[in-house]
Amino acid sequence: MNPARLAHRLAAVGLMLCAATASAGGHMVYIPQFYVIPGQKPTQDEVCVTADVAVGAKSRSQNGDVMEIISLNGTSAMCRNKDKAILAHVLLTPASDFTSSLKIGLPPGFRELPISDRNRFYGERFEAEDPKRHLHVWIKSWRRDNAASFNTWIQRERGSQVDGNERTQSRTETFDLDGIEGRRWDIIDAPAKGLFAKRKAWVMTYLKGDKELVRIEVAANADDLEKVREEITAIAEHLEGLRADRSPSETSESVPTPPAS
Repeated sequence: MNPARLAHRLAAVGLMLCAATASAGGHMVYIPQFYVIPGQKPTQDEVCVTADVAVGAKSRSQNGDVMEIISLNGTSAMCRNKDKAILAHVLLTPASDFTSSLKIGLPPGFRELPISDRNRFYGERFEAEDPKRHLHVWIKSWRRDNAASFNTWIQRERGSQVDGNERTQSRTETFDLDGIEGRRWDIIDAPAKGLFAKRKAWVMTYLKGDKELVRIEVAANADDLEKVREEITAIAEHLEGLRADRSPSETSESVPTPPAS
């Protein structure tokens, strides 16, 4: 079968599965998977890079996807980081040996948003929003085959989220989700400026799955956080695919070091 036709049919089947589940009242939304269909060509996108990057340079994400620089287009207003001011055209080739198995059910009111191939390269699996309640969800995951420990990764994440800004963090909550180790905390933004500006808050949830480390980020208006907290924390409970078949000897505690986007 023609690869393009196969991809089209697989996408159509996925949409029918989602529709059938939603009509049954389950509101299950399947996370799009960045996988290789036989014969599928790599995709192209644009990223901002440092001035010393050369055409032909390749980098590999934690998940095994490969990014290759195919052209450099000079400085660009799209690149806001002065250290990465060069806009590059890149070729993104998905890994053939890793596929995220995550899927999630969200309450009514959320709509799924498209994800660029560039963001998939950096680990993003799913994005959705509830515009009426000003809720936004991002889910990222990375394969667990790096040397850093789970606790070290958590500490690094906490430090990077408030370093040099006026945000505040709550204490880290440690919890167990049916045998899956988890951490959670809030981030409260600096007081909003402007008459109609809204102060933002984020609930950060981290889960150590059998084959991938997952980060769930949910943004809300800070004034509404307590009203929607129960629903936000329940999102992790609706995440499936955290467990994988493995032998008792597979007890690695390693987790990924996510690449900087």
